[in-house]
Amino acid sequence: NRSFNASTRQTIDYASDYKSFELNYRVKSRLRRDQLIMDANGDWHRAANAGFEREYLAGMRFVNLGETLDWQAFDIQEDQAGTLGNDGRYRIETDNDMIGLQLGGGITYQAPRWSIGFSCRGGVFANDATGQTTLSYTSGDRNDFNLFLKEDELSFIGEARLLGRFHLTPNVSLRAAYEMMFMESVALAPSQATFIPEFAFLNTTGDPFYH
Repeated sequence: NRSFNASTRQTIDYASDYKSFELNYRVKSRLRRDQLIMDANGDWHRAANAGFEREYLAGMRFVNLGETLDWQAFDIQEDQAGTLGNDGRYRIETDNDMIGLQLGGGITYQAPRWSIGFSCRGGVFANDATGQTTLSYTSGDRNDFNLFLKEDELSFIGEARLLGRFHLTPNVSLRAAYEMMFMESVALAPSQATFIPEFAFLNTTGDPFYH
């Protein structure tokens, strides 16, 4: 099959879209009871006990990951004489609909004015993965094809977060965090690029990492 070799210019537009909906049951522990402390001048004030807070969650989650790869080539050389003028376009769209159960937990050290905590969650999801690939040329259609591919897969999604907070007032806090997410066994658009439709299949071995 003709490819995009010997073209004078190529462009690629790559887009990824992520959506997540979840319903969780969350349990979180509290600190020990507050304490009364007497100042040097004899006044009493109320202060929180420092300590660890633990949390757990269990629930259901739906995740959608869709991608589009639009690959175009211009002025492809048609023959050995160097004839130019033919353009090609390869458009790939993938969609992963994942639903499943997830479990998670976390721990936070809470001081009177600041806190730092770590949490994580993950689960196994049933993935209904689909892909639409279209290859077309401007001169003739002998090598054009339009394929719809489908694959059922088990995918894993894991997330982790490190969060720090500093309490300016009882109602105002500064927050800083690092979050990451890892997916396993999903269909990504660039992984489907092939100019041989007879052997085409939906590749669900993508392992994207987001942070």
